[in-house]
Amino acid sequence: MDKENVGRASSILTESVWEQIFPNALSIYTYDNFLQAMAKFPKFCGEMKDATDEAALQNACKIELATLLAHIEHNSEALTKVRDSGDCAGVNCGRGALLLSGQEHYEDLSSIAFNGAHHDSEVLLDYPDLVATDGRLAFLSAFKVYMQPTAHAAPTMHDTILGFYEPSSSARNANVCTECFGTTTNILNGDNECRSWNTTTAGADRAFFFNEFCDLFGAECPAQSTQELNCKGQGSLSWGSTGVNFYKYIAPYWFTNKCYFVSWATEYSVFNSNDYRRCVCDRWDPQNARCMDIDQYMPSEEDLPDPDPQPDSEEEED
Repeated sequence: MDKENVGRASSILTESVWEQIFPNALSIYTYDNFLQAMAKFPKFCGEMKDATDEAALQNACKIELATLLAHIEHNSEALTKVRDSGDCAGVNCGRGALLLSGQEHYEDLSSIAFNGAHHDSEVLLDYPDLVATDGRLAFLSAFKVYMQPTAHAAPTMHDTILGFYEPSSSARNANVCTECFGTTTNILNGDNECRSWNTTTAGADRAFFFNEFCDLFGAECPAQSTQELNCKGQGSLSWGSTGVNFYKYIAPYWFTNKCYFVSWATEYSVFNSNDYRRCVCDRWDPQNARCMDIDQYMPSEEDLPDPDPQPDSEEEED
């Protein structure tokens, strides 16, 4: 991998440090799989607000790694968990390093992971357990949640921790802040961890690991109050209150052969490279040769996921 952001990250988070952080990780959670997933998102460890020199980019990368790994540490129990416990199935079962769930998220992840075919967004809807058995997909799901908005009124965790996000006055009045780790928790699981004026166990756990990783990487992480770190008392990230009004969906337009951006959920996302074409083709001209699948990905029997992977199982790598 020759991606600049991956080279920068791997100089900070070496394989030996990875093994120090995650000594009991499941076999699919390898260092190489983490780096391969990162390569899909060049802005991760690839930019910083108001600075372009390498020293600043190095520090921004350390902050990003501390943020993402703190959430991974909590959600996956130090990479010893790859799917939700209990009785769950399909896309409503959380899988991967941040326990991704929901049809919209699986569609987006599928389009990111499988490039080229017209209906590549459907692969993980049909085979969601690939996210729990393919290590690259397990980490790619975490980068997708970190780098892309989880809702049309929410900033990204990436933009928040690096200070690109500028909260509205309403957001500031609801204690939502930028360059605050707690706001990234709010984005990820705010309804369960941030609404109370009492610090939640989960919020404190995430904040603890963030501070630990900042120290481990030698990062100059943003100065934050305890409240800003653990997100207690932060309001919801709702439409019109955050300063973010993002149109992340595409829908057929009233006129022939066009689609447009909308705020309501549809099956077409602006993050998926083929979805504008899918929208136009599905609505206006499905039989057009440019709309037909040629090399649609379809897993073979050998590729189908183990329904219940075990920590000591050996996974084949491509």
